[in-house]
Amino acid sequence: MWRDLLGVQQTKAALADRLRFQDLVAEVSTRLVTSADDEAGEALTGCLRDTCRYFDTDRATLNWYNEEKTSADLLYYWNEFGRAPYGRLPLENFPWSAPQILRGELVSYRIDEELPEIANRDKATLVGLGIKSVALVPLIVAGQVHGTCTFSNIARSKTWSATEMADLKVLAELFGNVVIRLRARAALTTALAELERAKDRLEAENVYLRDEIRSTHGFHELVGESPALIRCLHEVEKVASTGTTVLIQGETGTGKELVARALHEYSQRSHRPLVKVNCAALPANLIESELFGHEKGAFTGAVVKKKGRFDLADGGTIFLDEIGDFPLDLQGKLLRVLQEGEFQRLGGSETVHVDVRVIAATNRNLIDAVDNGEFRADLYYRINTFPIYLPALRERRGDIRLLAEHFVRLHGQQLGKQVTAISSSMLEELEAYSWPGNVRQLEGVIQRALITASSDTLELVERLQTFRAPADHVQPAVVNLRSIEKAHIERTLNQCHWMIAGERGAAAMLGLPPSTLRSKMKKLGILRDKRVTSN
Repeated sequence: MWRDLLGVQQTKAALADRLRFQDLVAEVSTRLVTSADDEAGEALTGCLRDTCRYFDTDRATLNWYNEEKTSADLLYYWNEFGRAPYGRLPLENFPWSAPQILRGELVSYRIDEELPEIANRDKATLVGLGIKSVALVPLIVAGQVHGTCTFSNIARSKTWSATEMADLKVLAELFGNVVIRLRARAALTTALAELERAKDRLEAENVYLRDEIRSTHGFHELVGESPALIRCLHEVEKVASTGTTVLIQGETGTGKELVARALHEYSQRSHRPLVKVNCAALPANLIESELFGHEKGAFTGAVVKKKGRFDLADGGTIFLDEIGDFPLDLQGKLLRVLQEGEFQRLGGSETVHVDVRVIAATNRNLIDAVDNGEFRADLYYRINTFPIYLPALRERRGDIRLLAEHFVRLHGQQLGKQVTAISSSMLEELEAYSWPGNVRQLEGVIQRALITASSDTLELVERLQTFRAPADHVQPAVVNLRSIEKAHIERTLNQCHWMIAGERGAAAMLGLPPSTLRSKMKKLGILRDKRVTSN
């Protein structure tokens, strides 16, 4: 009779435990299913806490394996002590238990119990973590082991029963499914963001390329066999694949853009666009927005956020033609892109990072511009890492015939002209001419002759003297502009009694900020006459 009564009591106790566990499972399931993604981490931590308290243990962790299944990262944890137990654990530290977990088996043990010798390293790792007993439950989703849920005791040792391990497996399946859901949604969010960025970039590239199609590029290949051109092409070949900043120097019309195209096409960035910017063609007040982009509301008319040319060239190459005309007040911003690969959009505070190769070109003497305070010395030495000099056409006269024949073939077909030869008199005059406008000028002469051609032999329309450059005696007038500017500033200063700032100051009369006027005075060597006193 007493034996039957004891059995009934044990059965009731077991039923009460099952009902209590069912309540825990129902509560955990409800909490995890109803939690939003941004609340799921907190919900998981709370569920680990409740599981620990139900099974009378003091620490729980949820670990996720890397793709190679060589290490486990800690995703979520709870313990009585409120501190993270570890960040990443190599599975090689568990040579006995890890293979069992990867096979989907349940593992539990105390560090003081007898285990195979191979488990000594497992035990040593647990001792280092302050653990006296542990239950390891594989996180299995869709038949695949993705991680481990561990329940361990630090304050005292615990022996886990088969029923407890089976119950932990039920809860671990719930935890694993939530983590899979969160990681899948995070991956989807990342993929959608990347897709949106790719879409924006593609749209920007399409707009840019449509503009490129509508523009003309002069001649479409580097034509010639003169030693001067061959030397230049050898330099292009050397530097093209390095990613180094290049400065192309040469007179107007020599084909600097074609060299830039060759540098890009033979580089590792050829799969990305070559973005061109003519610094002389852009107004000073627009070049910052055009290059670096702007935020909405940055200035009147900025109704939407706009990405700049550096954004478009990310991963590719940007060609800054006429770099000598780059505004002085923006040269520091350009230098930062060259040195750090970062900038801020006009009107914005967020730092944008880009990976862009810069190729610059100029027909000016930048050293003179540096001496005159018109170009920053540090920027000059940064872009002049690898200079390439493109020879003028008069330095490669042996290529004039080849270029002329090339343009006849190119434009003759476009114009529908059946020209098969160039007259000997025209070739003689072409080869004798100095070509101040270089290859671009030669192309124009050929096009003009083709338009008026009435036979299969090309003749000049008029004598080439028409195309001669301004005489040398005109050049000093340009040099004297410095003197003219100095005299004008001195006259204005005298009128204002050498008062620079203020409504009646010289800066206001000249339409300059006082700081700019002082800088010009210093550059031009303007010194105040000690006999003149200001009001």
